[in-house]
Amino acid sequence: MIFDTLIQQSKPAEVEAVLAHELGHWYYLHPTKLMVISQLHLFTILALFPAFLHAPPFLTAFDFPSSVSKNPPPIVAFLLFQLILVPLEAFISIGMNAVSRKFEWEADRFALELEDKLGDKEMAGMGEKLGKALIELHVKNLSTVWVDWMYSAYHHSHPTLTERLKALEAYAEEKKKKGE
Repeated sequence: MIFDTLIQQSKPAEVEAVLAHELGHWYYLHPTKLMVISQLHLFTILALFPAFLHAPPFLTAFDFPSSVSKNPPPIVAFLLFQLILVPLEAFISIGMNAVSRKFEWEADRFALELEDKLGDKEMAGMGEKLGKALIELHVKNLSTVWVDWMYSAYHHSHPTLTERLKALEAYAEEKKKKGE
């Protein structure tokens, strides 16, 4: 997404680099893929709930009397369902973040390869422009630069700034080797 603050606070070359990154998301259909994954996730949760609603052994395991277990109030079944769902959602969250991070790497790579595909001198130095834009966005948003990798894997849908800058440098090195 491109916000008006990005346009107001960044140089045109940096806005161009962020726009190239966002075009990468559309090129690879990332919004559509994330929507499908989210819908499947939601459908799975909603499809599993009736199994808990109509599972007397599950309710008797929580020491509910058999009269309640055979015809439980939906709120009771839902609360117990949540007790099981919350820990599972932690793992699902890590998986969703991994998918989102993969999409960010692909979009960054697309922006860098766009320079090669177009062969336009205006597009030259896209990696450097994207790196500057990322740094500026992190400074403006007061984002943390040094983050534990496990914390980041659980909480962040985007790679850290240092990871992205290292990847941009690695792509530049790879490009130099191909050119030699």
